[in-house]
Amino acid sequence: TTYNNTFTLDGGEISLSAANGSLSIDQTSTLDTSATAGIDGGSINLAATVGGIGLAGTIRGDKLNYDSAGIGDFGALASSITAGGFRQLVDLRARSGNVAIEADDTIATSEFILTADQGAIDIAGTIDASGSDGGSVEIWANKALTLKSTATINAAAKNAKGDGGEVLLASASEGVV
Repeated sequence: TTYNNTFTLDGGEISLSAANGSLSIDQTSTLDTSATAGIDGGSINLAATVGGIGLAGTIRGDKLNYDSAGIGDFGALASSITAGGFRQLVDLRARSGNVAIEADDTIATSEFILTADQGAIDIAGTIDASGSDGGSVEIWANKALTLKSTATINAAAKNAKGDGGEVLLASASEGVV
């Protein structure tokens, strides 16, 4: 008996971590959990809380969890995230240092979480979590959380009957400015 069946599955999960060192995704590497239209893509989980994450390669999927010693060039990371199509979740954590979202930086995803465990966060760019129903934006800074005059945070519903989204801004020690 011969069977000619095609199965379409949701994207899977890729998890890479370096407990005491750094994690490097070089320019010839591709991590891909994306899926075809109508199918949920998968998750990519990257963690290097001591030595940090070097991301020069390509990442694709629907959900990204990025837990690093720091986030040095947010713009480069945002470009990789945008090119990779992460539309369901982007969760970024910097264990140390400050995070700066510059005026020309844009992130668009249904759920966005940014945490700076020991640093400040400055936002001058765009975080867009809008959708049919509004999305969710959570930004947690240990030090000051500053919204510059050019900052845009959008979690609105695009559908007139859609539920609005949620935005949470929090600073542990120096307030939200």
